[in-house]
Amino acid sequence: LEAYPSGRPGGFSVPDGVVQVGPLSFAYSKVESVHLSADVKLVRQEYTAFTFAYCLREITVDAGNTSFTSVDGVLYDKAMSKLVCCPMARTGGLKIPSGVTIVEPMACFDCWDLSYVQIPKSVLSIGPGAFLDDSYEAAITTFYVEPGDRDRVAGLLTDSYLDVSTVSVFEGEPPPAGSYGIHFDANGGTGTMADLICARDKVYNLTKCAFTAPAGKTFKG
Repeated sequence: LEAYPSGRPGGFSVPDGVVQVGPLSFAYSKVESVHLSADVKLVRQEYTAFTFAYCLREITVDAGNTSFTSVDGVLYDKAMSKLVCCPMARTGGLKIPSGVTIVEPMACFDCWDLSYVQIPKSVLSIGPGAFLDDSYEAAITTFYVEPGDRDRVAGLLTDSYLDVSTVSVFEGEPPPAGSYGIHFDANGGTGTMADLICARDKVYNLTKCAFTAPAGKTFKG
């Protein structure tokens, strides 16, 4: 499959017998869902087939496909060890399943509508541009990791060319709908402060600063 008509909306099923879906096949199209047949073996070269498919909300896969599978509309390899592609129009949060070890390059590229991504300890590699946008800035700005795993994941994000100073990495589970998290940064100092989970319709007094300031400096608050 080389190209999908850009003006055709709705869903599309890749026909049986098609083995390869070429890079950018659905770019700038109005397709909203794509179903991969059992025969599809390749959807990625430098770009995936779904890069720049800004209306795409869901990717599904035939159960007989030996190369790919889909969970909640997100594309993984059959072994569930690689996150291949998150549809660009997906909304809400993305919880990467435990057991996934690789987030492939540009896997969540331009996924601006993701409210957060939850990264398990099993993830060992995050490919270049996995969470960036087309300006090479962060498309997703909120991440959740397991307790004690923040620094390691921040390093993986940095390796993927994401500027971690522009995002928030929280430890623990994402907050319930209608709430938000606050993370405190020592800003060159030392010490720790627990993250806060706050309801959007309530007023909170921030916790007193418990960090120790760098030598020759003081923290206010």
